[in-house]
Amino acid sequence: LGEKRFVGDLVDRHPAIKKLVGVADVAIAALLAAAIGNGVEGIVNGRVVDFIPFGHAHANLADFMVFFGAPLLWMMLDFFGQARKAEELRQPARLATWKYYLLPILAVAAFQLSTAAGLASVPVVAWYGMLFGVLFGLGVLLSDGYLGGKIAEFNRAFRPTDSAGAKVDPVAPRMTGTYRLKKRVAALLAGLGLGVSAPRMTATDYDALVARFREAPPKLVITDYDDTFLDNSDGKGLVVTPERIALLEELAAKNIRVAFATNRPLDGGTYAMSYMLMEKLPEHLRKNFIISTGGGAEVYQYGPNGEKPAAAARFNPMNEREFADLRRLMAEETAKLGLTPIKQEEKGYEFSSVFAPGEMKVHQLFPAFEKAVRAAGYDFSVTLKAFDDDPKKKHLEPYIRVSKSSKTMAVKGILELLAAEGTKVEPEDVIMLGDDFTVPGFDSAMARALPQGTALAVGKGVNPKLENVYWLPQEGPEQTVDFLKRIIR
Repeated sequence: LGEKRFVGDLVDRHPAIKKLVGVADVAIAALLAAAIGNGVEGIVNGRVVDFIPFGHAHANLADFMVFFGAPLLWMMLDFFGQARKAEELRQPARLATWKYYLLPILAVAAFQLSTAAGLASVPVVAWYGMLFGVLFGLGVLLSDGYLGGKIAEFNRAFRPTDSAGAKVDPVAPRMTGTYRLKKRVAALLAGLGLGVSAPRMTATDYDALVARFREAPPKLVITDYDDTFLDNSDGKGLVVTPERIALLEELAAKNIRVAFATNRPLDGGTYAMSYMLMEKLPEHLRKNFIISTGGGAEVYQYGPNGEKPAAAARFNPMNEREFADLRRLMAEETAKLGLTPIKQEEKGYEFSSVFAPGEMKVHQLFPAFEKAVRAAGYDFSVTLKAFDDDPKKKHLEPYIRVSKSSKTMAVKGILELLAAEGTKVEPEDVIMLGDDFTVPGFDSAMARALPQGTALAVGKGVNPKLENVYWLPQEGPEQTVDFLKRIIR
C-alpha cells in the first residue's frame, strides 16, 4: 500500500498497530466481498436485490459493508501513514478527521441543489447520493470513535519513562459509548455551522474522568480565577479564602503544580491578583509560583523565597501606533451606531471600550469592529463580554477588549518557565480549568494551545469543536473544587 503506509515493522512495537492491521484485513475482505457479491448477483440475476427503501433509492447488505468499511479502511490507512511519520519524528501521531466528512457533506449538498433545481432526470441519482452521504457519514463517525482510542494507545509509546525504565502510561478515561458518540455528533453539527454545544458529562463519565486522573495525577493545573476558582457571580470578585488556600496546600503536597491564567492584572488595587490572591498565600506556596495576567499578555514567576518579581518574565505590549489605530476604528464604528463608550482603557497589552449596562447595540458593534480590526491588518484577539443574558450580572458594564495576546500565550509562557527551571511536563499531564469555552478568545485559547492536554469546563457551554474539553456536570467554582479534591483524596 506504499512505503509511507507500510507498518509491518511497527506491529511488534505497537499493540495498537497490530490490532488495526488485523481490522484492516477484515475491512479489505468485506469491501471485496461486497463488490464481488453485487457484481455476481447482477450478472447472474440481471439485477441486484435491494431491500431497504430510502426515498427513491434502495440499499442492501453489500451497500452497508461498503459505506461502513470504506471510511474505516481509508482512515486506518491514513493513520498508518501518520504512525510512520510519528516513528521517524519520535512524536505523537494525529489524524485530521474533518476531511473525511467532506464527501458526505458534498453528497447531501448535491441532493439539495438537484431537488431545489427541479431537474426531472436527477431525483433517483440524487437519492442515491443522499443515501451515500448518510451511510458514509455514519461510517466516518463510528470509525472516528473507534480509531480515537487506538491512536491514544499508540501515542502512549512516546511518553517518558520513570526511573525504573517503565512507561509513565496513564489510562485514557473510560467514557461511555453514548457520551463519545454525542461529542462526535456535536462536533459534526458545529462543523456544519449549527450553534450547538458539546454534551455535558453524566455522573458515570465524570467518575471515569476522575478515575483517570486519580490513577495518574496531573503534574500541572492551569486554572482561570473568576467563576472557576472563586465565585464572581456578583461581579465584584472574591479574595482567596482559607478553604481555597488549604486546597492549594493539598495539591502542592501531592506534587501537583498550580498556575493561574486570568484576565485580571497583577497590580492595580483591590481587583488585582496581587491583592486578591498572591499576598494572601503563605510564603512556601508563593515560591516559584507562576501566574499569567492580562489574558496571557504577562506571565510572572515569583522568586525562590516567594518574593514578588520586579517585572514579567513574558510580556507582549502594544505600541502607540496600534493604540491610535484602535481608537480611530472604535470611534468610526461607534459613530455609525450612535453609540458612545462610557470609558476606554489602554494598558500595556490591551485596549478596552466599556459601555453602559444593558446596552444591546454592543452586539451589532462587535462584529463590525472586529472586521475593521482585521481589515486594518491586525491579528489581535478581539472579544466581547456582555451580560444581558445573565440576570445576576445584568448590572455589569459590557465591554469589547482587544489584546495582542490570548490565553494561548499564557499556557505557552507557563510551560516555558517550567522548562527553564528544569521541570518537564508532558501535555497529557496538564489540566486546564475555565468557565468560558464558548468564545474563541477566552478559556478556549488554553484548550487550543495544548490539544493533547485536558481542559475542563465549569461554565454554561462548550464549543464542540474543542475535542479536548470536557463539560463537567455542575457549573461554577464548587465543581472545580470537587474535581480537584476527588483526584487527590
